[in-house]
Amino acid sequence: MLCNTLRKRSSKTWFLLGEAYTMRASMSEETLTELNLLEIRKSHPYEVATQQYYKREENKNGADWEWWFLSREEKVGFRIQAKKLHTFSQSYKTFKKSQMKTLIDQAAASTPKRIPLYIFYNYFVGESRKYNYQFACEQKDMALLGCSVASARRIARQSSRKLKELAPLMSPWSSLVCCGDPSWNIAKRASSYVFSEMEHMRQGDVGMSDYIVKKAPAYVYKLLEHQELSAEDWSTIQANRLIVVKDYK
Repeated sequence: MLCNTLRKRSSKTWFLLGEAYTMRASMSEETLTELNLLEIRKSHPYEVATQQYYKREENKNGADWEWWFLSREEKVGFRIQAKKLHTFSQSYKTFKKSQMKTLIDQAAASTPKRIPLYIFYNYFVGESRKYNYQFACEQKDMALLGCSVASARRIARQSSRKLKELAPLMSPWSSLVCCGDPSWNIAKRASSYVFSEMEHMRQGDVGMSDYIVKKAPAYVYKLLEHQELSAEDWSTIQANRLIVVKDYK
C-alpha cells in the first residue's frame, strides 16, 4: 500500500537526517527528494509513474514536482515545494517569499487548478519534539514527521519560518492517502484531507470541481503510456518532476 510506503519513507528520512545531524554532515533537499521518489516508484511499479526534466532552470520554478492522484472517475493535482529543516536552528532557512508566491500563483493559474503544498524533511531535537504537530489519523510517532505536508496557502500567511510556528500546520505526508473514509478513492481522500484538515474548509466553501476533475492533463496520460514528455509539456508542468499515482489497473 502507498500508505505504508509513505510511512516508511518518512521514518527513513527522519533517521537519515538524524545521522547527518550527529555526524555534522549535510544532506540536500534534492537528494532526499530523489531518494524518496525513487523508493516510492520501486515499491509501486504498476501504480506509480515518474519522469524528471533536467533542462529547466530551477530558479524559475515555484514547484519541485507535480503530483497527480488518479482514480477512475476523479483526478487531483498538487504542486509541491520541498524544504529541509535546518536542525541546528530549527528553522527552514531556504524559504524565499518570491518562490512561495510563484508556487501558489502558478497552482491557481493552472487548468485545472493544482493544490499548492509544502513537503518538509525533518529531524527534531530538544524542545522541538514537544511542539503541537498534527498527526490526524496517524499514531504520534515523531519519525512519521520525517516527511511532513502542509498547505502552502497557510504557510504563506505565517511571518516566521521557525519550526515552532509552523509545527501546528504540518502533519505526516502519509496522511494524504492514509486518512479519510476507506471507501473513498485516492483522489478524493487526498484532496479532502487538504481542505478539511489542513485548510479547515468544507467542500461547500471552495469550488472543489476546480480541483477534482474527471480528466487530467494530456501529459499525465503520456507518462502512463511510457512516453517521453516534450519541452512544451514541461513548460506547462512548471516543475522538474512529474509523479502520477493511480488506484486502478
